[in-house]
Amino acid sequence: MRPVDLYALPGLASDPWYDSHGPIGHFFDDEGLEYDLEREAARQSGDARLAFERKLFHGGDGERTVSYYAVTFDGTPFGILVLAGRGGRDQVNRLVTRIDLYREAKAYLESRREREVSAESNLVDPQAEIDLLAGTYGHQVLVGPDGATRLVPVAHVWQDRIVFDEIVFRTALNAHVHKDFTVRSPEFAQGLRGERMAAAASAALLTAIPSGLRASAAFDRDRLRETRAGKFAWVGVLATDGVYAFAVGVPGYRPVNGFAWTSAIEIACLGGCDLYAELVTDGSASCA
Repeated sequence: MRPVDLYALPGLASDPWYDSHGPIGHFFDDEGLEYDLEREAARQSGDARLAFERKLFHGGDGERTVSYYAVTFDGTPFGILVLAGRGGRDQVNRLVTRIDLYREAKAYLESRREREVSAESNLVDPQAEIDLLAGTYGHQVLVGPDGATRLVPVAHVWQDRIVFDEIVFRTALNAHVHKDFTVRSPEFAQGLRGERMAAAASAALLTAIPSGLRASAAFDRDRLRETRAGKFAWVGVLATDGVYAFAVGVPGYRPVNGFAWTSAIEIACLGGCDLYAELVTDGSASCA
């Protein structure tokens, strides 16, 4: 992806600099800026020339997140900030596409504080393909089945193709799982070890396999244990794109109790499509 492509994405949220806590220090390479700026006076006057517009976001497990920001000055984008990990602090990257606006924005902030920070080492061509904008911190930037550009965990992707659509899955969870199982229900503690929740989970997973792939929740589980999915704690669906076969479920190192598994779904490529045809037992086993 090119910086101009990220700039063109619809914004998820936009904060003026005085309401941005974290991005300023990271982008201008000075954590002290977070504490020394005259935020309240600017907030009251509406002085919002500098803003951070979130373009892409993935919540991960709630603690480890990934955010891509376009940084604008007087409404014109001039830089990109990528924050990832715990509290958005484990990985920080910045790109500058217009050094003139970076300097103007810096001067704008530093009129309230003294310290010069160089951005030349981060200067990039806004028309160039940038590896960082293809993804980071275990995520890829891809166009989803709905046509929207999004951050997708690499554990849901095979060769740049989304095999498991987490967004659709979250919606299906409410319809197939959350409404039927509460923390007080006798089956809750069992999680996927219980037959009823496992069936509901498989139903939700089936909805999350993008069109263009075949999928089934009816397969030979004993035979599956002999494949690369043998180390999975639970597999709910098998899928194929006509070339490869995939297992979709919870890896062995992740929990399956309660609802803990809902944020632990991954895919595993099992091999060629012929393996899908061999394992599936519901009559939809063709690779065609």
